[in-house]
Amino acid sequence: MQHDVLIVGFGLAGWALTEVLKHEGKSFVVFNAEKKSSSSVATGIYNPVVLKRFTAVSHAQELMDFSIPYYADTANGNFQHPMSIYRVFAKAAEQNNWMEALDKPVLSPYMTSDIQNHDINNIAAPHGFGEVHEPDTIITVLYKDDEDRKFSLELFRKVVLNKPELIEEIKGRTPNWDPDRIAELDFTLLLMALAELLYFPSIPVNVTINEYLEIAKEYATPKSSMFINGVLDNVVKDMTKQKRIRKNVRGMQ
Repeated sequence: MQHDVLIVGFGLAGWALTEVLKHEGKSFVVFNAEKKSSSSVATGIYNPVVLKRFTAVSHAQELMDFSIPYYADTANGNFQHPMSIYRVFAKAAEQNNWMEALDKPVLSPYMTSDIQNHDINNIAAPHGFGEVHEPDTIITVLYKDDEDRKFSLELFRKVVLNKPELIEEIKGRTPNWDPDRIAELDFTLLLMALAELLYFPSIPVNVTINEYLEIAKEYATPKSSMFINGVLDNVVKDMTKQKRIRKNVRGMQ
């Protein structure tokens, strides 16, 4: 039997294509190896506000009116995760810019009128922040379960709050230290791995190292895993001698 289109993979893009083809009356067949696709690990945000300039994106209303019901009807049914976006103000004048933007009809449905004057999620906000509330929505399968979600958020917080200290750990163990010469993804993976080693006592050291080496092999450069392995190996040796890696019973397994 002949078909108009062959589709390889059934992530978010594959699903969207099938919807278009059905609408156009075209026949298709899907080949899906059921391997982890980019839709299960990548994150996309549709956001009607350009937060740097406090302006609306092109066709903001049309974007939101189309996107919300469209992605709510995905085949998997779990690509949408409503989540507020926060704009931390760098200076007091940006509070005025925010309030001026609120007067624009295209933006007022999405921006809160209250300026929040406290830190948020442990991120310093001395000049406050504004909130772009639902319907800003992340499109992806972010977490496999609630425990995974809690761990991911906690790891993110640990990296953000301790980034200067984590960078110093990398500096001392990287020959000819130059952050511009380290691939951005490699650098991020090192920060995450160091945070796990130092601040998550229930995760065994070998589990952390093996996990980040596998991530590097899958998503980074061909040499990334060797580089990351070398840095982490030095980190573990030094921190073990200094008794700085503290694991509980579960983390010693």
